[in-house]
Amino acid sequence: MMRTTRLHRRRILVLALVLVPIAGLGLVSVASQGTPQAEAVVLRLPSAAAQRFPAGTRPTVLRFQASRGLVASPVRVRPRTAVAVSSGTPPARYDKYRGPNYTNRVLLSFDDCPKSPARLRAVLTWLTKNNVGVMMFPTGNCIRSFASRYRVNITLLMRAHGQYVGNHSISHSHLTHLSRKGVLRQLGAPGVVTNYGRPPYGAVNPMVNSAYAAKGMREVLWTVDSRDWTGKSAGRVGRDVIAKSKPRSMVLMHMQWRGFYPATLAQIKTGLTRKGLTLCRRYPGTAPVRTPDRLPC
Repeated sequence: MMRTTRLHRRRILVLALVLVPIAGLGLVSVASQGTPQAEAVVLRLPSAAAQRFPAGTRPTVLRFQASRGLVASPVRVRPRTAVAVSSGTPPARYDKYRGPNYTNRVLLSFDDCPKSPARLRAVLTWLTKNNVGVMMFPTGNCIRSFASRYRVNITLLMRAHGQYVGNHSISHSHLTHLSRKGVLRQLGAPGVVTNYGRPPYGAVNPMVNSAYAAKGMREVLWTVDSRDWTGKSAGRVGRDVIAKSKPRSMVLMHMQWRGFYPATLAQIKTGLTRKGLTLCRRYPGTAPVRTPDRLPC
């Protein structure tokens, strides 16, 4: 009898209809449908048809889901989304030096272009096997080169391994030396078109900032510079990253230098563990085109 009563209460909770606020939308209905094992939640304005979002609601809900690393759906919203919406927890202030990582985990990031498809695949395989997530910022010229020389779409390959891919301009130009029109061109295709980008050399000014904002893109800089580009050995790169990293560090590295090897990544992972630090985890599945505003590290 006690078991039946608990199940009955659970069903009442699952079928409950509540009103929750979403920024810019006012009160939105949240209703659970289906069995407790396969429940889905439908968000709708009071005047909307069942299981459908009005034009203004749908993109807002999708953006909300993407920002929390939740399952994005134009019609059905999973229970985790409903809970997150109803909690009303305001997002933390964005820190461009740390990017979309709000955990204490260390986030590695790699700029520019891999030496070869073999090197890239080796690193991606290691990241997948060890459940490590990184941010990758290939240039548009790199993307175009891999497509023409090797018939490899590196952005799709990276995302297929659960890695986050951001913009790094087309030609690695010093953006502060360009006109605003030139910067906007550098932030478009064949570079990565997404919501996060790293300015080459970390060079920004008010004009560059406004161009990123116009593209709907947040800038990502770094707190730890591995300085792998100076020609350090792989071991030295690993030791320096370990020594400099702290909770929530954003580490700058490059795909064409010696830190971009499975052995170096393993060295970094082991060394950070000894310091009581852990690396960000990969996205569970294929990473979305738009990086979540809160990485599920």
